Amino acid sequence: MKNRPTDVNDSLVVLADAAKCTGCTRCELACRAARHGLDIKAAARLRQELEPRVHVIKKDKLKMPVQCRQCANAPCAAVCPTQALIQPDKQGGVIMREEYCAGCGICGMACPFGAITMTRAYFDEADKALFKPGDTPCRLAARCDQCAEWRAGNGKEVTACQEACPSGVFSLITVSELHQRQQADSRAEGPGSRPAGSAPATVSK
Repeated sequence: MKNRPTDVNDSLVVLADAAKCTGCTRCELACRAARHGLDIKAAARLRQELEPRVHVIKKDKLKMPVQCRQCANAPCAAVCPTQALIQPDKQGGVIMREEYCAGCGICGMACPFGAITMTRAYFDEADKALFKPGDTPCRLAARCDQCAEWRAGNGKEVTACQEACPSGVFSLITVSELHQRQQADSRAEGPGSRPAGSAPATVSK
């Protein structure tokens, strides 16, 4: 499959062009469907229950999709107390290990883009048997993982949001390519404009 990273520094990130976004939220719906193995109609019926990994922000005339930026020196990985979020290479991608997540939500508070949300944990029947009536539902940190399992399981070379977007807002690139673009943008803007690697993966033309 094309676009499959060969090392941590070539992990993938979804790049979004905010100038193309119309705010239709089809990306959110497709994300719900892909994450939970549903068709679009079923995902639409459960839109209040299922949290997508991409969120469309609408403010006045601005419409912009927000998802994980795979930051260099990612603050979410730096503050995670259980190492559920790790970044083996500080310039590479962030890896989520759900089995270590305590549901504390600190990563969500640390994320400068609001790209991490707390979502309900789903368990198989064997795991459900371990819970007692009245137990508080478990919550896990949820962030865009570039549809890794969905792409592999369905032979896809694009993410669910890419496939669903009628405006061509999204593209899938490597983290190293993203950081190269960010560094080029920083040089174009001049010294001191922003720290290297800090630019978001949502671009506006």
